[in-house]
Amino acid sequence: MMTLLRCAIFIFMWATLILLSPFVAALFLIIAINGFQLMYVNSLRIINRTTRPVWITPIGQFERDGKRLGKGVLPQFLVPFPAIWAIRGKNHRVGPGKAKWIHFDRKDLASYEIVVRNENGEYRQLPINLDHFPLVPTSGGNP
Repeated sequence: MMTLLRCAIFIFMWATLILLSPFVAALFLIIAINGFQLMYVNSLRIINRTTRPVWITPIGQFERDGKRLGKGVLPQFLVPFPAIWAIRGKNHRVGPGKAKWIHFDRKDLASYEIVVRNENGEYRQLPINLDHFPLVPTSGGNP
């Protein structure tokens, strides 16, 4: 009886491995291509507490080796894991009373802001206070 159970488990394990191998291989390939990219994925949740829809665009000030590289729209991802690049990076619609997650690349990012546009076309720029929302987790104090 025990050998029959072992044989059934052995067949089940191999069948599962064969059936799931294309999915595991695809996931492994995605992670292998941009494995280091996972270190730089940061997420930001935007909540619209108004009664009208707004459109948001995350922008940032980029800096490398102490030299400012300029401002631009943040490179974004569809999901944080696996880090799959998003096609659209600006004018994300957030409905009234709704929330939206933005997953972005924080590599070489010195500061970031949110540009908010309402349905009338009026723009506001909201800076993010890095003392409250640091880009790099710290063990205490300010980054």
